[in-house]
Amino acid sequence: MLFERFVFVLYILFSYSWFLLGTLYNTPVRYVPIIALFFSLCSIVIVTLFQLQRLARRQSMSNSDRWATIAWSLVHIMLSLCLFADALELTNILVIFCIIAIIITVVIATVATCACYVIILDSDDWRPHVHLACICFWMLIQFMTLRLPIDEFQYVTVIPVVLMWVLRMCEHFETTITRNAVLECSLFVVVILLHVLLNTGLLSAPVFYWGVVSTVCALILTGRHLQELLTVIVLPFFVLVLGLYLGFYRMRGIPTRNNLREILRMYDEMTSHELVLTLDGSDDEDNWDERL
Repeated sequence: MLFERFVFVLYILFSYSWFLLGTLYNTPVRYVPIIALFFSLCSIVIVTLFQLQRLARRQSMSNSDRWATIAWSLVHIMLSLCLFADALELTNILVIFCIIAIIITVVIATVATCACYVIILDSDDWRPHVHLACICFWMLIQFMTLRLPIDEFQYVTVIPVVLMWVLRMCEHFETTITRNAVLECSLFVVVILLHVLLNTGLLSAPVFYWGVVSTVCALILTGRHLQELLTVIVLPFFVLVLGLYLGFYRMRGIPTRNNLREILRMYDEMTSHELVLTLDGSDDEDNWDERL
């Protein structure tokens, strides 16, 4: 994907968790993370579609990663539009839930089919797609619980969280088990316990959602994904400035290709480092005969 795969997952989970917390208190501020998510995903689609990450000397994405990023961005853009429709009261909430349910049903069926095919090919590219499908299902059930007087969803939301925890542990076992990996898996266990305590009536809803938000923030900090997450958040501003810059010079008759070359030149100047040679004789001359 455009960013590290788990960063994409964390950002969407971060946005939905804050939205659900705001929905619990019925505050208009709850749509701020959804608006930010909407514009960030639109920017990711533009960057991925035109391979604009090459302006920062990033490698071109493969076709599979490219279209997977665009497809998942479009899925969550459609979910965001459904949430906006509920905020503006454009239609009945049951109609909105039916639309979201159809989208998620198609997503889960597609992910399940593609995951089986990828597993047969002995690849692990299916895991981030399962993470994203679990987040869609989890968000829908939590949102239905908050918007409708329904209490029949006990232990249903625990299933996607447990699945994400198992997948994440498998990823760590196949690579290396570090201190951050142990902390991350421990935080997943905390989230599972929060769901169990909520479903058994031992935990109130405000404490549960504050606990989920705090745990997601801890996942971001312990995994050292804060810098990449901030990059995703400010990406719409970069795309807007780039579009205005290219549009302005396009109106003046300067080809877009020349503008992109100028941007690459300025980026290289800002990120290049000058070579400094020490000529004060402080180096040990005996080391010149050693092999590098």
